[in-house]
Amino acid sequence: MATTPRDELLAERATRAAWLYYERGLTQDEIARRLIVSRSTVSRLLTYAREAGIVAISLMRPLPEVAALETALHEAFPLRVVAVEPLAPGEAPAEAVARGGARLLARLARNPSTIGVGWGSTLAAAARALPRAPAPWVRLVDVVGRPPGDGSLVAVSQLLARLWSVETISVPAPAFADSVELRERLLRDPVVREVLGRARSADMIVLSIGSVSADATFVRQGVLTDADMRRLRVAGAVGDLLGHFYDADGREVAVDGVLGPVGLDLDDLRGHDSVVALAGGETKLAGIRAAASHGLISGLVTDESTARSLLEG
Repeated sequence: MATTPRDELLAERATRAAWLYYERGLTQDEIARRLIVSRSTVSRLLTYAREAGIVAISLMRPLPEVAALETALHEAFPLRVVAVEPLAPGEAPAEAVARGGARLLARLARNPSTIGVGWGSTLAAAARALPRAPAPWVRLVDVVGRPPGDGSLVAVSQLLARLWSVETISVPAPAFADSVELRERLLRDPVVREVLGRARSADMIVLSIGSVSADATFVRQGVLTDADMRRLRVAGAVGDLLGHFYDADGREVAVDGVLGPVGLDLDDLRGHDSVVALAGGETKLAGIRAAASHGLISGLVTDESTARSLLEG
């Protein structure tokens, strides 16, 4: 009987779980956290691995290459969650990352949780790849104000809310204020503070990592100019999270004329237990490495080419 893509996916997941359990010695709880599934799912995968002959005394099926990359990234960076998506021939890294991000979001939707939602073109592409599937047990809360420019390029929470038939708790403010004074007033607003407080207590925060290249989303949206990006690069910026630019050591970079956003800051991300970023590609490599090395994120969804480049240093 011919195997189906579903059979192959199940076999691959079972192989990953079995390898982590039998070869790496992880507990089922630890495996559940790595694979972002329930402990009962891990138990079923291990049972399947034994019954299907994937594992006997030792593994009878080689570890998938992307799973080996995931393990190497776990060992190289302080990351709790890693998902590496294979690249199809001719496929752009962003497409593969979006596909992996869609898998992550679909898994998150299966269990009751509060998800803090950022924005970004890669995260938005992942959300657009999801089918409509009501998940009334999920709560969504924005971690930053309304997206700038053409929000349809990067907005995520409202799209997820429609797909999952739930409501979003939104930050009642634009992401970027017109002045430092207005930004400070908005951050002191009681309703804004309440929403951001809920965002800080979310079970997981999902977001994208932005680049500081000439084709960065902020430039394409008209929010920042090429000159702004050049000044940020000269100041040492290698990436951005939620509109906060940071350097290779994970420290925030600020330049005149580029205001910080109304939302969670880098210290909020650093202090959260579960911040998962979707990012891939050469222009984001330095930003991913800095965020993963210095605690700005605790999880990463990326593509196999970017994963290899991260491991090569």
